[in-house]
Amino acid sequence: MICEGPEEQLDKFLRDIDIREETPTGIRVEVMEKKEILIDFPLPLRFAPTEVEELRDISRKLDKGVESLKKIEGSVSLNTELTAKNTEILQDINNSLPQRIAQALKDVLK
Repeated sequence: MICEGPEEQLDKFLRDIDIREETPTGIRVEVMEKKEILIDFPLPLRFAPTEVEELRDISRKLDKGVESLKKIEGSVSLNTELTAKNTEILQDINNSLPQRIAQALKDVLK
């Protein structure tokens, strides 16, 4: 889950969702770790904090957050695959470049 906001609001939110036993909706948080990340994620505005949230609201937001993270994960995965493919193509070009230059020079000097 990725959260954004003033530290005191984030701390309160994390305390509110620190659920150690399973709830009627099936939510169970076993491990929670707080880290600051310096990457800007495009979070939808609908995740804005409210003063008091019911457990069902928190569950709904967590589900929406999981959906958003899956989209981010898919995008990162696709970009990683494309980067790997582009790197492979560039390496092939780089490896064949001396032979291609030599052949071009031979063709010009004929």
